[in-house]
Amino acid sequence: ATLPDSDSAAFFELDEPPEIHFYPDGSCDSVKVRLADRNRDNSNKALVELIGLTGTVRRDIIEITPNEPIGAETNEVARTIQPASQPQPKP
Repeated sequence: ATLPDSDSAAFFELDEPPEIHFYPDGSCDSVKVRLADRNRDNSNKALVELIGLTGTVRRDIIEITPNEPIGAETNEVARTIQPASQPQPKP
């Protein structure tokens, strides 16, 4: 499955997840995966990106604050970015 490289892409569920290949030289297929809770009360999201040529992982945590309206991409304001190699701060 090929998805547009945009945050405005339609959300859908696949019957089977697409295969992501990892190779002995440390490279992998390039892919962006947007993760969201199935519980609609939890509007926080995460974006995980694998950069195929180098095997690098990027993680983007998108947090929704309680006083922020939930709507089309309003969560961009509360976006925090941390490299995958650094531990997350405790809430």
